Amino acid sequence: MKNWIAFALTVVAVTSSPSATAQGVFDLGALTSSIGKTTSAKTPSISIDVLNYKPTAQLSAENLKKFYASLDSISPGMGGQLESGLAGQDVFGMLDSELAKYGVRPNNLGDAMAIYMIGSWLSANGKTDDPTTTQVAGVRKMVEETLGKVPEMTKLSDADKQSSAQALLLQLFLNEMMIDSVKADPVAFKKVGADIKAAAKTMAGFDADLFDMTPSGLSRKAK
Repeated sequence: MKNWIAFALTVVAVTSSPSATAQGVFDLGALTSSIGKTTSAKTPSISIDVLNYKPTAQLSAENLKKFYASLDSISPGMGGQLESGLAGQDVFGMLDSELAKYGVRPNNLGDAMAIYMIGSWLSANGKTDDPTTTQVAGVRKMVEETLGKVPEMTKLSDADKQSSAQALLLQLFLNEMMIDSVKADPVAFKKVGADIKAAAKTMAGFDADLFDMTPSGLSRKAK
């Protein structure tokens, strides 16, 4: 996403770091808190196809509006600048195209969760390298294995899944933009990483401190 991040930074002045409430309107609660834990073999699995969703342009536009408004609530004018700079662009299409390089599939809640978790872990740990397709595939499998044991997933509508997935992708984009804007300032870089870690725990139930990054993806630390 490096090229698009650079473009975004030319149209918006990044003046503050996103807090844990940056995407509170899309609060996912503790949906990801059990990812990576050992689950009972007796728990019946559901089809991972349930993580796919059919997006609508109207909901995408609404989710973008909420995203811009949340930015303005943090730093007045920031959301408006970004909205103006990206006017006429297919924002989610551009995100899907960039993330496809890492093996991320579009319109899938599990893939959105996987790349969000990876990006949050990298930022929280002061890493700026891109994930490999192997790491993305490994985290995707971990997410699918966990969510495949959650019957409630079958009750989520396409709109529920689209809003949740797009929230994660937009937050990832914001995180990358923030990190890129302060990479030359070690103190600010560390603070933004800490903010991203806190936001991930609050927004999506993902605690980066509980995981290590391996060549195969994230791995929950042994107690």
